[in-house]
Amino acid sequence: MTRVFISYRRGDTGPEAGRLADALQQRLGKGAVFRDLAAIHPGDDFETALAEALGQCRQALVLIGPGWVAEVQRRAAESEKDFVHMEVAAALGRPVRVIPVLLREAAVPRAEDLPPDLAALARRQVFRLRDEAWEADVDRLVAALGRPYRWALLAVRAGAALALSVLAVRFALPEASIGEGRLILGGLLLAYGAGEGAWAWRSRRGGRD
Repeated sequence: MTRVFISYRRGDTGPEAGRLADALQQRLGKGAVFRDLAAIHPGDDFETALAEALGQCRQALVLIGPGWVAEVQRRAAESEKDFVHMEVAAALGRPVRVIPVLLREAAVPRAEDLPPDLAALARRQVFRLRDEAWEADVDRLVAALGRPYRWALLAVRAGAALALSVLAVRFALPEASIGEGRLILGGLLLAYGAGEGAWAWRSRRGGRD
């Protein structure tokens, strides 16, 4: 399932959107990021694909460059169809985290400069991506988004813990205490599984909320 939806305007932040999508894919895993240019295939219904991706995402990044607000205003004034406007409004209307990501010299949008259905964006805490500190900033962004939890990794770790625990109980306790040792082992594994499950749930929620 898509975890992160990237909303951007090609003429404003197109190159950064591609660069960010690649960086997030490397850190979060294949299929974790939706960017229209890479995710919508020739012949697909553009609006349907966007709606489906927004319906699946848990977090949306709104990339804002120097001309983003002016272009939103222009298209709204001319009643021109604006997919970026539609994406952001839809994301703000859903119970997902929406993060305005400022690029280059872009300023924090003000509510009075935005259409009514986008005004809530001005109340969201922004994140700035700097070209001169790109890798460090992307790492900070990933930390804010929360890393995905890989259930395969959980299975390997749990299996290893189980094997080590069985060996420890078998060789550390006399035969008469094996039953008691198994009870202790079961309790430890239950606590381990509960902790791992809580960590996984938190990761799927997107880290800190």
